[in-house]
Amino acid sequence: MKIEVPDLTWDLLLKIIFVVGTVTIGGFEIKHQFEIMKLDIANNKETMIELMAKHEAEENAKIEKLSEELKWYQRLGKNGKKVR
Repeated sequence: MKIEVPDLTWDLLLKIIFVVGTVTIGGFEIKHQFEIMKLDIANNKETMIELMAKHEAEENAKIEKLSEELKWYQRLGKNGKKVR
């Protein structure tokens, strides 16, 4: 039993090389984009953590200021007289 293999022409060989090359380059491009996405997500997470910490500090400062004002007003009585 003899199996005959058709002759590969240059045209067919070039098409095969083109397809394999395209798939390989596409795979590397997808991998590269995925790595960039991972870095962007990590950077965004760090940025969000920093922004939330800053926002929390600002809110705590506002609360502290209002708390001090409340204590000051609680010390005053009616008609601006101090309550003992």
